[in-house]
Amino acid sequence: MPLRIKKETFLLNQSNKQRFVEILMDTFQEHSIEAIQAKEDADLLIVKTAVEKSNRQEVVIYGEDTHLPSSSDSRRSFSKGVNGKDDVCKADEEALVNLYGGMPLEGLDILRWRKFTTKTMALNRSSIVLVQTLPATSDAAKFHSMRVYLQCQYWRGKTAEEMDPLQLGLTMKNEKLFPIEITKQPAPEFLLKIIHCNCKTDCDNRRCSCRKNGISCSSGCGECRGINCSNSKLELDELDIEENNDT
Repeated sequence: MPLRIKKETFLLNQSNKQRFVEILMDTFQEHSIEAIQAKEDADLLIVKTAVEKSNRQEVVIYGEDTHLPSSSDSRRSFSKGVNGKDDVCKADEEALVNLYGGMPLEGLDILRWRKFTTKTMALNRSSIVLVQTLPATSDAAKFHSMRVYLQCQYWRGKTAEEMDPLQLGLTMKNEKLFPIEITKQPAPEFLLKIIHCNCKTDCDNRRCSCRKNGISCSSGCGECRGINCSNSKLELDELDIEENNDT
């Protein structure tokens, strides 16, 4: 019987989702396709299974989540070891460029700029380019790659003494580990000056131009100056620390 409602609406119902998974599992098994159902974190199971099987056979991971290792090059780097974190970052950047349809040796920063200019030319004057639709910067991808590599090595039995998290994309604040997001600006300075807000309130809703574009407020903003609103980098870091202390 054809589905008469949207897929998203159908899967919002937990009973529907569970029944669908069971039917899918049965169908795979009837065709002699190995299927494993995750009881908790599916992403964790996907990566652990891929790492385990990559020791014996070629593995390709297919998924909508871009934080999953997504090509044979990055998978080999994460699971079998490389000659240093520079190799890890290089392999994953190549994988991400490929994932976003870039050209060989293009690099994430050039691809990000090309995607931005292409989208800008295609939009009308009243539209905006959503930052989340662009590839990550090479700086952000570098730290992400190191954290993925670190986690894969932990799954393979390495210890914190062997793999120092402070050298692989994490930093220590108040005796807790936090991810390093970026160390460089996400766009050229002249472009960041174009994107600013003049909010009279706390920049806590989508009316804030910076929040709407997915960036933190900066010194170019008229009122908050990027230091005393809920969308400033300082406030966000403090909020992360408070939430982690609560847990």
